[in-house]
Amino acid sequence: MQFLAPIFWIASIALAVPIFLHLTRREVKRPAVFPSVMFLRKIPVHELRRRRIRQLPLLLLRCLAVLLLVAAFAHPVLNSSWLGRESSAESRSTLLLVDNSLSVSRPEVWSQVLSVVREEINGLGDGDEASVVQFGETAAVVWNWDRRRQPLMTAVRNRLKPSFSGTSFSAGLRRATEMLAEASNPRQELCLITDLQANGLDSGDQAGLVIPALTRFRLKAVGEDSPNSYVDQVRLNREVFESEYPYSIQAQVISSSPSRNRLQVALYLEEELIDRRTCDLGDTGKGTVQFSPFALSPGLSRGRILVEGEDTLPEDDVFHFVLERREPFVVTILQGRGAAPVYFQEALSSGRNLPFRVNQV
Repeated sequence: MQFLAPIFWIASIALAVPIFLHLTRREVKRPAVFPSVMFLRKIPVHELRRRRIRQLPLLLLRCLAVLLLVAAFAHPVLNSSWLGRESSAESRSTLLLVDNSLSVSRPEVWSQVLSVVREEINGLGDGDEASVVQFGETAAVVWNWDRRRQPLMTAVRNRLKPSFSGTSFSAGLRRATEMLAEASNPRQELCLITDLQANGLDSGDQAGLVIPALTRFRLKAVGEDSPNSYVDQVRLNREVFESEYPYSIQAQVISSSPSRNRLQVALYLEEELIDRRTCDLGDTGKGTVQFSPFALSPGLSRGRILVEGEDTLPEDDVFHFVLERREPFVVTILQGRGAAPVYFQEALSSGRNLPFRVNQV
């Protein structure tokens, strides 16, 4: 038990009031009729009486009333931790926060996710309510707060699907915090169902993310701790106006296994191997590889960057892209007599991969 305003216990000194009243109260006797005392001599009499508390039950009731009044102003709060158990009669609001990113899209892992969600819904008691939120890089509500199991099961079956996005725990927890604020039961639970991808902690803005203190948090881990390597980011310019690709394509590769610190990354264009490089990941598990420039045919060319080697999730080991080589526009400069637009021509011709070609007439 705790008190929200314990300073009001100072008022418990008011217990001295009923005690003082019981000690100083004197019995009222009936006055005796007596003739004139003007001829009597006044003699001082010293009387010593022991003060005793009479009517003890009445005194205890008055003290108890004062204590209850003081305790009411102190705002007592009785929680389950003080009792050592949770009240089974108290209804709860459970929010199921489900990770549907690419890392859990494998059939064996996704079946575990669905099994945990169904188990949580079937475990709802009378008066309990639940809500389902799925998240990857962004979060979306699958089904809002509901006390009925059947609509929740139908929403999970029809609307809860894996995606090809990354993982952002901050996006999911932020949406879960907003949903918990709309719950109707005072006892709230947040159940996070995920495969605990480490890269999900780095994505998203975590500033100002606060989960309510009285919310019970439960973690349901799915999948096994298996190594996974994938292409995270690629830098390229999709439009080219020269016969050779003028830039070095950069690809960032991430591996979740600390033992795989060197990976082979290949660049393919129209299913033809263009370049293969070794990517050094180091201690951080991240590395960047640069491919050398290459010849490019006119029109559209389809390419891919592939992390070679066996992997538990091969879907994220490849990055597909399309390059387009276009003919540059022709800019003609008409030169009059005595005119020398040298500076203008140089300004238009400077730079790489220009979308126009300058002619002087």
